[in-house]
Amino acid sequence: MLYKKIKGTRDYFGNEHNKLNYTFNLLEQIAKNFNFKKIITPTIEYTELFSRSVGEDTDVINKEMYTFVDRKNRSLSLKPEGTASVVRAAIENNLIVNNQKPSLYYISSMFRYERPQKGRQREFFQFGVEHFGNDSAFKDVEIINFAKKILDNLKIDKYILEINSIGGADSRAKYNEALTLFLKSKSASLSESANAKINNKNVFRVFDTKDDNDLKILKEAPKISEFISNDEKERFTKIKELLDYLKINYVENYNLVRGLDYYNDLVFEFISTDEEKLGAKSTIIGGGRYNLLVNKIDSSKDIPAIGFAIGIERLILAANDFLETIKVKRIDYYICPIDNEYFKEALKIANLLRNKNFIVEINFDNNKLSKKIEVANKLNAQNIIIVGEETKNGSVLIKNLETGQQIAKTIKEM
Repeated sequence: MLYKKIKGTRDYFGNEHNKLNYTFNLLEQIAKNFNFKKIITPTIEYTELFSRSVGEDTDVINKEMYTFVDRKNRSLSLKPEGTASVVRAAIENNLIVNNQKPSLYYISSMFRYERPQKGRQREFFQFGVEHFGNDSAFKDVEIINFAKKILDNLKIDKYILEINSIGGADSRAKYNEALTLFLKSKSASLSESANAKINNKNVFRVFDTKDDNDLKILKEAPKISEFISNDEKERFTKIKELLDYLKINYVENYNLVRGLDYYNDLVFEFISTDEEKLGAKSTIIGGGRYNLLVNKIDSSKDIPAIGFAIGIERLILAANDFLETIKVKRIDYYICPIDNEYFKEALKIANLLRNKNFIVEINFDNNKLSKKIEVANKLNAQNIIIVGEETKNGSVLIKNLETGQQIAKTIKEM
């Protein structure tokens, strides 16, 4: 039997791995610049953690999770998203007690059983940030700025930042009622998918529809802005003022709600306008405030929080032109023993160089020296070291493959 990778997964090697690795390193560096600390959570969690936080009526819970029962009859799931796990870890490890305000980031594999598409597989990498303990509009804008810095550093400029305020629990309850009445009055004209969402706890999800007729009808729907409180309006106005101050362009989208239950007040998405790379209206970064989530998981705690997440494969597609220009560091020294008599000496020399943080490869083939040099050129090595008779006098020949210059060096000088 010929084994193949599972549908919706992929192998990374060569140039694609180089792009992935560069992106990982860049994301971590920007996170450190904003003083966020890395957190690693398990790949599997109790299923209830996600159904309680993400929302029982969501497609993520009902259709997309990889869930199984273990030998003790416990329902476990592979992580479909990162926020719930980070909140659970923050609570369990007492990271948010005594007025601590941790800023955390993660890079992890996530799993969703959905149709594989451009930039989104069933196993995908996600980068996310979560900040706990600060409910300021200034923190909201700093988080948006953090997300924008990522796009700036990857030279991604074909996007629109959409923002909205979906209010708090009371405002949303009033809006849900009004929106449900509107949708029921249009039920005969709506798609089957939209009708299925009318009686959900979070009817907001109807705005996730891609059906053109649904979208046309939803333009007539009541707006969340008509239902949020004066305080919530003032907060949203402050956020817009701060974005203007930082010269961050944005568009208000009153139908932007995000697909998970735990959001409140600010929600935002950076949406690609590069249809050639990602297709129409693909979200690159999405996030918002989720002040009630900590309390939902642990009712003894009431901690505000905000964050965002990025599907890294989609981010790489959006940044592909820039990432193609990134030069991966070449082999510094390619060591060519002239025959197996000098293999031991080659090991010794390689060890000295690697201790100095050089990238080194040894050719242990029994080929002629000319063949070994040919391989070194194909690998784009910067220098070759010829290990032969000279080693008996404590030296080697080093040839720079760019300039052709060849010099003798003692092993002690290396």
